[in-house]
Amino acid sequence: MNKLFLLILFFSTIAQASDLEKVSEGYSSNVSSALIKKTSSFAFCKLELRHILGQDPLLKNQRKIEVKDYRPRFKSGELKTVLLMPPTGGENIIDHAYANELCTHGIRVVLVSHWDYDDEASLDPIMHDRGALRALAAMRNVIDDINPKKGQLGIMGTSVGGISAALAMGVDERISAGFFIVTGGGMADIIARSTEKHLAQLRDQRIEKYHLKDVQDYRDFLAPSVVVDPLDFASRIGNRPTSFIVAKDDVTVPTVQQELLIKEFRSQNVERISGDHFHVILKTGLTHKKKIREFFKKYLLQDKRI
Repeated sequence: MNKLFLLILFFSTIAQASDLEKVSEGYSSNVSSALIKKTSSFAFCKLELRHILGQDPLLKNQRKIEVKDYRPRFKSGELKTVLLMPPTGGENIIDHAYANELCTHGIRVVLVSHWDYDDEASLDPIMHDRGALRALAAMRNVIDDINPKKGQLGIMGTSVGGISAALAMGVDERISAGFFIVTGGGMADIIARSTEKHLAQLRDQRIEKYHLKDVQDYRDFLAPSVVVDPLDFASRIGNRPTSFIVAKDDVTVPTVQQELLIKEFRSQNVERISGDHFHVILKTGLTHKKKIREFFKKYLLQDKRI
């Protein structure tokens, strides 16, 4: 191994450590959990509504995370578990369908419904990193509550939920496998160019307020403030398995940004579907539940029963 390679490896490791410290500042693994309600899902899985209390990484005060915990009716003990992150707008019928599909096949699903301060909106572009750090801390606190054994935990997400999930997988090595639907990297480009309603409104308002010329000027304006990005942690994925569903005609999370994240994650399991963002989300929910189930059955550890 030559000296130049060793120097490159050394400085790459230092940069990674710096990025990891940056997104971990303010994160605390101390959590408590409160059961709010026990019920059953539409697929007759055991379903618990729970609140997880942890620390907000920015204000350092206690904040609440709301989760729906789907468990197989006839299994107990240490289960394969999937952390599920919904898309923009919050959980929906497709997320519930994923959870029911997995839990009826012996896989526990913890759906992250909401956390305090997850709806911050501001013309200050720093809001995007603030939101990313809070989402990351919320996911890590849910993992703290799950307390999985090595190889037992997977993660999946759609759209912004997929972006958050991809960030979490890069940061937190307790996540052993990830399934991502219309998910991209390169946050300044996604935020600047997305046609998603709220991002488009922010773009118009900021261009006017800060006297910007066009979308490229807006992207350059965002770049110094939008620095928390799943791309920065892609090298930490290693050989952990990932799977991607790409929308070939996406302008909400632009297709080029989806392909960029796949390249950096070095994922070998990619399916490209013709259609826009919402068409592909719907098609995946209708036709790919078995594929998702088999992915996690294959790559997560076998269940251990008490």
